[in-house]
Amino acid sequence: MSENIAIQLIRFADSDKDIAGRIIIDAHPASYWDGFGEIDGLILLTEANFEVRKATGLRIGVLVIDEKAWVFSPTPEIIFDQPDENTFNAIEVSRDFAQQILVSIAPEFSFSVDPP
Repeated sequence: MSENIAIQLIRFADSDKDIAGRIIIDAHPASYWDGFGEIDGLILLTEANFEVRKATGLRIGVLVIDEKAWVFSPTPEIIFDQPDENTFNAIEVSRDFAQQILVSIAPEFSFSVDPP
C-alpha cells in the first residue's frame, strides 16, 4: 500500500461514515523490499483505524465499491514505473463475480445477488 493510495482511501472513508472497508495486504518485509507498497502507507491506515489484515504472498489487487469490482495487478516499484492516469491496469468484473469476491474476503459486506 503506497502512502498516496492510503491517503486517498482515508479521505474517501472520511467523506462518508457509512463506508465499510477492509484492507488485506502482504505485510511481510520482503513485499516492501520487492517494491510492493510503502510502510508509511500501512502506518497511516493503521493510525486511521482501518481494518488491516494480512495475507502472506498476496499478489493481486481487488477494489469493491458498492456492487462494482475491479481486479488489478499491483506494480512493484523496483521493476516498473508506477502507473499514471494513462495506464490501464484493472479489469471490471461482473456483479456476480464481485459478490464471490466479497463472500471470500468480507462476507459481512456482501450484497444480494438478485438481478438489478
